[in-house]
Amino acid sequence: MKWLSRGMWSAVVLAYALVIFAYALPQDFRDRNEAYLWATWVAFMVRTFSLHIGLVLLIIAGVGLRKRMRRVALAAAPLAIFVMGPTLYDARPKSPPPIDGPSFKLLSMNLLYTNRHFDEILAEIRRVNPDVLFLQEYSSDWYIALSAALSQEYKYNAESVYDNPFGQAIFSRIPFEGKPEYLRIGYVETPQQRIVIKLGGRPIALYNIHLVPPHAIHVMGERRLQFAELLDHLDHDPLPTLISGDFNLTNTSAQAAALMQRGYRDVSQIDGWGLCDTWTVRGLWRYVPIPGVRIDHIYLSPKLTAHDAATGAGSGSDHRPVMAEIGLMKTGP
Repeated sequence: MKWLSRGMWSAVVLAYALVIFAYALPQDFRDRNEAYLWATWVAFMVRTFSLHIGLVLLIIAGVGLRKRMRRVALAAAPLAIFVMGPTLYDARPKSPPPIDGPSFKLLSMNLLYTNRHFDEILAEIRRVNPDVLFLQEYSSDWYIALSAALSQEYKYNAESVYDNPFGQAIFSRIPFEGKPEYLRIGYVETPQQRIVIKLGGRPIALYNIHLVPPHAIHVMGERRLQFAELLDHLDHDPLPTLISGDFNLTNTSAQAAALMQRGYRDVSQIDGWGLCDTWTVRGLWRYVPIPGVRIDHIYLSPKLTAHDAATGAGSGSDHRPVMAEIGLMKTGP
């Protein structure tokens, strides 16, 4: 029994230390010091998997109560509530603000550039029937599979074809106001896209985003710089703004906190219910009864709202797509 008690106490103490570190670490998205980047990587992973840390702590609390180790149970429970709270709060059913005037449906999909489920993806696009379609990991194979099939129905498009994970495309039934912009953020050449459309005669800016993933320490500086420069664009954009795509971060991250400080909200925080996780749906993860994480988002600036927020299937991809009906928020009676 002593080994069990010591193991549980060690896990609880480690969890407290990691969570305090993750949330207390100052965030400078432009700092590329290697030691600092290691620290941000640890903090990022802790905040990304905060729900999972909470589930482990709940198990420890339950075992503690069952084995009459009440002190360890009482120590684990508050931290479990703290780390799980934001995700569970966002999972509650919601009543979104009404839309003022016309709206449009957006579908954003990470295709997975090695995915060969072309017909299934095209069928899902047609089933959802979006007015604006954002695509990430848009390779030459996906260009062949989708461009001709979609361009008759979606007459306005912007395509950047890359045979790696960073090609992107926008297909729209709604005319663009001016030419699409291709934004260079960070040092890696990844074609972030910006278009402007009109909604009820009022222009809004739409960004199609794919940030590099945090798979190694050498890219942490790049992805954080990408985010810092994205914030620069958003801070100087005069229009109501939507940013969507594969951000490779969750709503519990420091980056999402920076967006929310600016008034942005994920559509899953405005409408819908449930965990709304989007990754990963491939490999062994799909056979394990553990929640995924939401790293694909549609973030809206304060003047916009969303109805019918949902996730899709994304056949063959490791991501589920995200979708919502978007419109300007009604401000008066």
